Amino acid sequence: MTHSPFMVRAASLVLACFVLGGAAVAQAQLPHDYEWGSDEWNGLSAFQALALDRGVNLTHLEKLDYSALEPARPLVILYPTTPLNAEAIQEFVADGGRIFLADDFGSSDQLLSTLSEPIVRVVSPPEAASTRLNGNPNLPVIRTPGRHPLLEGGVERLIANHPAGFQSALPAVAYFDDARLGFVYDLTIGDGKLVVVGDSSLLINLMIDMGDNGQFVGNALQMLCGDTPYCSADVLIGEFDAVGHYGEPGEASDPSVEVQEMMEKLNKAAQQLLSWIPDRRLMRGMSLLLLVGMLLLGLAIFPFYGPRFLSIRFRPPARLLPRSEFERNLLEFSRGQNTNYVLPIAILRDEFERLFLRELYGEVGAPDNEARYRPKVVEQTSSLYADRVSLDSKLDWKQRKRQAFVLMTAFSKIPARSQLFINPGQRWSERDLSKLYEDSQEILTALNVKEEYEQRIRRTT
Repeated sequence: MTHSPFMVRAASLVLACFVLGGAAVAQAQLPHDYEWGSDEWNGLSAFQALALDRGVNLTHLEKLDYSALEPARPLVILYPTTPLNAEAIQEFVADGGRIFLADDFGSSDQLLSTLSEPIVRVVSPPEAASTRLNGNPNLPVIRTPGRHPLLEGGVERLIANHPAGFQSALPAVAYFDDARLGFVYDLTIGDGKLVVVGDSSLLINLMIDMGDNGQFVGNALQMLCGDTPYCSADVLIGEFDAVGHYGEPGEASDPSVEVQEMMEKLNKAAQQLLSWIPDRRLMRGMSLLLLVGMLLLGLAIFPFYGPRFLSIRFRPPARLLPRSEFERNLLEFSRGQNTNYVLPIAILRDEFERLFLRELYGEVGAPDNEARYRPKVVEQTSSLYADRVSLDSKLDWKQRKRQAFVLMTAFSKIPARSQLFINPGQRWSERDLSKLYEDSQEILTALNVKEEYEQRIRRTT
């Protein structure tokens, strides 16, 4: 006998109600899963209230008209069972649209597999999460140690219910404990974003208050709105009708036909006018005047309608590569526009630390990546540096310690190069880079390893 994914999910959730001390829910009273506006444990009323609190007005749609999609109006797609048009979705996002897709056992596989770096969904095995809520293997606790807009406000753990995992060469925002299966992805495609989460139940009433799920979902809604403080988004759930093709003109009339009809009317009127003009010179003058008038009319009409039928709209390839935050930073840096210098600062930090920590702790005694920026360790490292290079003056010792302390504190806010797909949450200017570079060079000079640093960064092989 087989059970549907939702029935298995429901069993775990009902069990969770007992484990967490909630009231028992009779099976006969259970409503439809993901019911819009429902106050039951598997309804979405809490999600709606959370959205309103974050300034997002949600509208539930039962029909997806791809031709009516507008990039300025985001989409929330929850556990879709209707096949998604991958090409239309990618074009919509590439044009600036934003989508929050929460799906574990739905129909999003085809969309995710068409990326040039495919995201392959797999059912998360129990061993993928070593931490479980109250020991229940179906309720994994997913840690979120990185920095990212989705994790702001203290999102340290997500509690999922029968989630799916993802395998991909693309970096994830959050992984299961074994770091092989991703759980949350933030993909940049063209000018828009696609946020993918491997569990649709995060949004239901019972789960949204567990762990830091509510804060995470609120962050995702704010990411959909971008810089707009208040916005509206459409929500699609489960099975829905899907019609049209993205980029179609819809029912609007073709402006080129309108212009042609107008020109025909003008020609007809001109012929009637010329039929009663006896003088040829007057007829030529009137014809010239009519021609100039038609030209001015065309110049007035075509710029207004031009973008609708003359411009070539961008159509991304079928297997469009989504950009990570790392790639976007790199692209901005190469263009020199709105440059975030987080990438060169991360490179500077890595090369500086390699020599700085080696000189203070030796080849094997340096604190690891996670420990080196703990407050006590930063304090200890700064004191070691001051002990090593300061003069007899107490004032010099304090200045040396402070210089190292300030530099390490600044570097602690920069993610590792391998994690630069994660947004550091702030922009780093050219002035920041210059100051950090000067301080790091002074410290390396004091430790007599600046020459080694120079040799390493100038290596071309």
